[in-house]
Amino acid sequence: MTMPFGLRSEPRIWTKVCRPVVGRLRALGFRIITYVDDFWGAPPAPGDAPATQFQAADGWNLVNELLLKLGLRMHPAKGVKDGPTSVQLLGHLIDSRAGLFLLPPARTNKIVLLASQFTRYAATHDRWVNFKELRRFCGTAVSTALSVPSARYHLRSHLSAMTFRHPRSGDARLGDQAQRDLRW
Repeated sequence: MTMPFGLRSEPRIWTKVCRPVVGRLRALGFRIITYVDDFWGAPPAPGDAPATQFQAADGWNLVNELLLKLGLRMHPAKGVKDGPTSVQLLGHLIDSRAGLFLLPPARTNKIVLLASQFTRYAATHDRWVNFKELRRFCGTAVSTALSVPSARYHLRSHLSAMTFRHPRSGDARLGDQAQRDLRW
């Protein structure tokens, strides 16, 4: 499904609109993870057994029919109906066979690059870093917490550094722990 953007409150409204749809699908036996207008799930199957290809295709058709009855439609380039065991959702790779949330290499490389840039910059500027860049780094890094749960513990020192800003420039100063966490 595609969500119309514009109003600041639209994600909240869209989540409320989708709640009955998700409730109905769960009542039919679907296992679903949702985030605003992104859905990931598995069709009904007996017990904890994975769904067969036939059950996946049947589930796809059922979801499509339900959405069409409600006047909604899935984006034609999105969605997979023949049951892969690995799918990308919200920037994470979900491997349902292994039961893991993984960080794709491109996102890992982005975080590593940002951390190394911060380390170099802080070393040449007496540990002072641009506040907006630090905030951007923290936001990017915290978004990995689903795949890398320990990331939020290594961000604590950076979030604390954002509370004390230089009076004129507004920059933040990284402490020793923040620098060690960047190397992590």
